[in-house]
Amino acid sequence: MCVPPSTITSCFGQRARYDDWAGGARDCVAYLRMHTAHHPDDPRLRGLLARMAPHGDFPRWWQAREVAVQGTGHKVFHHPVAGTPVLDRDTLTSSTAPGQHIVVWTAQPGSPSARGLRRLAADASAHASPAPAAHG
Repeated sequence: MCVPPSTITSCFGQRARYDDWAGGARDCVAYLRMHTAHHPDDPRLRGLLARMAPHGDFPRWWQAREVAVQGTGHKVFHHPVAGTPVLDRDTLTSSTAPGQHIVVWTAQPGSPSARGLRRLAADASAHASPAPAAHG
């Protein structure tokens, strides 16, 4: 599946984290519709659609039949450690595996958003479990 279920469910489960939750959630639904057009018989997509059906605006947005591909954009997040970073998004697609994407989020260098991301990285490092020792 090209759109991980966690992406879709996080769109609908974490409203407080997004400045424009409704716009981001509509985008997620449009990405999901595009992927179901490419993989109409995928049982994981069908299962995800069944799980999302009772979520508030999802049925209405699904019925709107909007289709989108991820490209570029920006999003404002609300995070307890990083603050309110404004991040730019670039989506890279492989020419040899068009269903594979790498989404890169960046902040303007020297910006409050970049400082927030550094705080978040430091916090994550401080709470990370040590890696298991390699056995040779």
